Amino acid sequence: MYTVTFRFTDICCKFPGSVHDAAVLKNSNLYNSSHLKIPPITKNIDGVEVPYFLLGDPAYPLLP
Repeated sequence: MYTVTFRFTDICCKFPGSVHDAAVLKNSNLYNSSHLKIPPITKNIDGVEVPYFLLGDPAYPLLP
């Protein structure tokens, strides 16, 4: 995970490349404490309040 200025804020590098991406996510600090790492604030974009969120590819489960 990184900020808009490309500063890393969370890294998990304890698994070999053969481990599935979703398994790495579920065993990461980001997954286990996402409520602490993703700010509960919004940004107003053209009059719409947009919350912060994480983007992933199909390998990751869709989570609330």
